[in-house]
Amino acid sequence: MSRFLLLCFALAGSTLAAAEAPKSQVVITTPALLTLRNQLMYLTISNENARYEVYWSYPPNYDRPVVLESNRVYTFTVIGEPINDCPSLVVPRVVRVEKDGKMLYDREICDVHHIRMERKEVPILYGLILPGLGEPGGDTAQRLFPHRYETRLGGCCVTPTSPKTDKVYVCSECKKAYANWNANTKPEKPAAASRRSPFR
Repeated sequence: MSRFLLLCFALAGSTLAAAEAPKSQVVITTPALLTLRNQLMYLTISNENARYEVYWSYPPNYDRPVVLESNRVYTFTVIGEPINDCPSLVVPRVVRVEKDGKMLYDREICDVHHIRMERKEVPILYGLILPGLGEPGGDTAQRLFPHRYETRLGGCCVTPTSPKTDKVYVCSECKKAYANWNANTKPEKPAAASRRSPFR
């Protein structure tokens, strides 16, 4: 089964936790509980007051925001956000991860260039989107310029009422790094879809 279809299934899995999505920002310090289900990795964050289940990655580590050690204690900042094609359905999102007072992940900060990114409204692309000839493979894009895209992947399901735009974080340095790579690199063979998940 393709990664694309598995990511579509993640959307269905996310709805399981939708009723528990926070109405405002919540900060929880707890051990990371990582669970593999339907070939997707989920992160469970909980304390005595709340429990949130969040899609985390496609194993082994495809599309993960940050590497976590299972059962290691982290401080997670969680917010509730609507999903692309169903604005009335709110799911939990991890927006920051800290360990021992050190910031490991902040979705507003580029993990490669370590600068604050710009939140932009961009078009949503639906269907199976693969990189064309001459485009970087997934590993290259993730390593060098993961936040260059000014589009959002909308998944495999589209209806007449599906939204046309969404907001994403775009890194100006990622865009420069991609332009430099494009100008100085020979075409790679087409690879599996390398854009970030539509569930971020």
